[in-house]
Amino acid sequence: MGSAGEPVVVVPPDYKKRTGVPQSVRMETGGQKVRFQTNIFHPNISPSSGGISMRILRQYWVPRISMLKLLDFIRLMLIKPNLEEAHPDVADTAEMYKNDRAMYESTAQSWTQLYAMDPNAQ
Repeated sequence: MGSAGEPVVVVPPDYKKRTGVPQSVRMETGGQKVRFQTNIFHPNISPSSGGISMRILRQYWVPRISMLKLLDFIRLMLIKPNLEEAHPDVADTAEMYKNDRAMYESTAQSWTQLYAMDPNAQ
């Protein structure tokens, strides 16, 4: 596990095998598993599991999507949430993003300070 604010990418030993699985099987098993270890206030991320609600992970995973491309998809999602794919655990977060952006930004900043900032950093 990394320190606060440090990204951690864990690639399972069977990663290559999973990317070669036929699409019908990938859709049944949910495609690739990607999650955050840090609590993040975001419409597409479950605060309880860190699971990311992105169609690319659930339905459209194909072997040619590189780790770099996947991380870019996630980066873009963090910048601009996709409210159509809001995680069911955080429907209220999606509503706040849509209807009260100032409150959303304030809450997200509070969560960042609480969960992702190193309390010993200066």
